[in-house]
Amino acid sequence: MVDLVVETGEGLINANGLVSVEFVKNYWSQQMRDPAILYDDVTEQTDNIESSIVRASRYLSESFRWKGYRRKNRPKLQGLAWPRIGVVDREGYSIPDNEIPREIQWAASEIAWQEYNVPYSVTNPSYTPSDRVKSERAGPVAVTYDLSRTDPESVRPVLLSVRDLIGEYLERGGVSRIQGNVTR
Repeated sequence: MVDLVVETGEGLINANGLVSVEFVKNYWSQQMRDPAILYDDVTEQTDNIESSIVRASRYLSESFRWKGYRRKNRPKLQGLAWPRIGVVDREGYSIPDNEIPREIQWAASEIAWQEYNVPYSVTNPSYTPSDRVKSERAGPVAVTYDLSRTDPESVRPVLLSVRDLIGEYLERGGVSRIQGNVTR
């Protein structure tokens, strides 16, 4: 069981969640996700949601290069990457240094959904290079795959909805240290 400590905007050293269970359930409900998960208040289910929030928050905090600086200066003084100072959104508005933008909260909720349904599928997917399919044939049709990269980071899932949500808050180029560039 994980003790979820939701970031309040103060830059808490012990924070491990960018969103609360209530926020996530509300977001999932708005996105028309599985209603059984949303309204059932079973302790085991809540524990699983909390764990998925912690994994999603850590992933967002450690996997991307964000604009600005952590509110408490150094990672050892602030548990998560948000809140930040010196961040401006795409329309030129400053993000208050005690606020986690809603887009970041939505992204945490999207990742938490994936993590709730298939734990570690985003944050720590398993990968065996020898299991990689090099080519396939189905009757007269044959497909050969690009195998230029075989490192684990190259097979990490890219959640385009998350990239769309957080893109404006990423450093120039929006490169994730884990995923690299994504173009559409």
